[in-house]
Amino acid sequence: MSGSGFVAVWQNTTSGGSNVKARRYDSTGQPLGAEFRVNTYTTGYQQNPVVGADGGGAFVIVWESTLVSNVSGALFAQRYASTGAPMGSDFRVDAAGEFSSRPAIAVNGLGNVVVTWDSGTRVHGRIFCSALAGDFDNSAGIDVADVFYLINHLFAGGPTFAQGSGDVNGDGLVDVADVFYLINYLFAGGPGPACKPHPV
Repeated sequence: MSGSGFVAVWQNTTSGGSNVKARRYDSTGQPLGAEFRVNTYTTGYQQNPVVGADGGGAFVIVWESTLVSNVSGALFAQRYASTGAPMGSDFRVDAAGEFSSRPAIAVNGLGNVVVTWDSGTRVHGRIFCSALAGDFDNSAGIDVADVFYLINHLFAGGPTFAQGSGDVNGDGLVDVADVFYLINYLFAGGPGPACKPHPV
């Protein structure tokens, strides 16, 4: 973490369940605020947390969650700013229906995250970006307006966009293939946009 501080995460077990707790510390080991609960879903067992931090002190916590009938198998994550404030709500890491356990996490200096886990028969991995290509109108989200923004840019001389925003499929070009990639993502369950590169 920034300034050589760190975040501790643990499983707090109570009768009939458990929660994931965390606490921030400075470089001398002094607490930065009180401990806090990470998970929002509190039924069953929320367990086996791991944490990773970027170069600016923002961090991500990933954990296993029991969703139905006390059967482990779902992984969730929560992003936090360097102040410890949640960034958005928690989100599902693995696909629904997968049996997932033993998560591991790595975060680079830009805040891009790689999570890996074991499904019992193979190891899976997924990348989460600090910023996604495809948010052409800079609305902090990707929707159909971005499709029209890109079409307007490519075919009608419309406005430009921030560096890295246009290469949705990650092939190094901004062209009609990015339009189709974005449509497939938004309306047909296709793969998500590439990570937006950090400006140099």
